[in-house]
Amino acid sequence: MLASNLVDQTIVKSISQIARATNKQTIVEHITNAKTFKLLREIGIDFAQGNYIGKSKVRPTCKSSNVPRKNTSKDQANCIFFSSTIIDRA
Repeated sequence: MLASNLVDQTIVKSISQIARATNKQTIVEHITNAKTFKLLREIGIDFAQGNYIGKSKVRPTCKSSNVPRKNTSKDQANCIFFSSTIIDRA
């Protein structure tokens, strides 16, 4: 868990700093609790995704331009939609 692991926190901070230095934005996946979300805000991560934000949902009827799952026709491809949020660092 990121909130209790200093080494993981240092790695995430370093990645965030490199991203800012190269004008890139960052997104962290698999956020499961408020403590981790708050820590990511403090570190400077731009976006977060995970069950704490909202669970992903499967939509059984997507357009064929979306990535199809195995054993589905192009017209009936399954697509997974992920919830995400912008982290307000203010």
